[in-house]
Amino acid sequence: MVDVLDTTNCSAALTNLIKNAKEEIILISPYLQLSPNLLNSLQDANLNRDVSILLIYRPNKGEKFNEQKDKLAKINVTLIPLENLHAKCYLNESMAVITSMNLYQHSQENNTELGIVVQKDDDPKVYKAIRKEALRICRIAQLTQSCSESKSISPITKESTRSSFSKSSKNTKNSSIIDKIVDAIFDSPAYCIRCHGEIKNDIAKPLCDVCYTSWAKYKNENFAEKHCFNCGRQAKTTFKKPLCNNCFRNDR
Repeated sequence: MVDVLDTTNCSAALTNLIKNAKEEIILISPYLQLSPNLLNSLQDANLNRDVSILLIYRPNKGEKFNEQKDKLAKINVTLIPLENLHAKCYLNESMAVITSMNLYQHSQENNTELGIVVQKDDDPKVYKAIRKEALRICRIAQLTQSCSESKSISPITKESTRSSFSKSSKNTKNSSIIDKIVDAIFDSPAYCIRCHGEIKNDIAKPLCDVCYTSWAKYKNENFAEKHCFNCGRQAKTTFKKPLCNNCFRNDR
């Protein structure tokens, strides 16, 4: 069952999601300006209940924005930027909230918002679908960050991704939960950039076995392919750069 939320209930649902989390919290919001109460709830979740907290946000400039990031980092929130992020979605291990509301105090207090909340026990299929898409966004953010930190796209594995998440978080108690998040991210499907068939999610191997055999005759990493490795949509990709522009924003 899906419940529809008005402005007041959007804020209440987010607060309950954080307070009732036992294992993990995933927050996806372009804008950040958390109220003191939300910051305190996140701190309590992490320090007193060992809840792993992952936050995907849109990079911004300004002193206030940097202050928010510093406050979140101090309470062991793992922060990963994603250019052009517009989605607002919040999850823990048992419920999900999709809403127009950002993690922004002004939005909670002044804007007219709308949202839905889904309980895993009440509607496991819908919850699973929301979680899968949220983790896809997390994966895109991680891929983008990893690629931006290197001069070329290097192989991105569970181990390197897990290491990157861990470096962003000072709380080693949450390592098992981070492992579960990373495993879920890499369990999502990937697509052969030539024939569009589903393949193992390893960006270092963006071709299926059949298409790789054909590609290996010349091994031209810049040869034009037809599909995005991540979303599967038609796009101008290559073995060297297997993601479409929407999945990977190369701002170098």
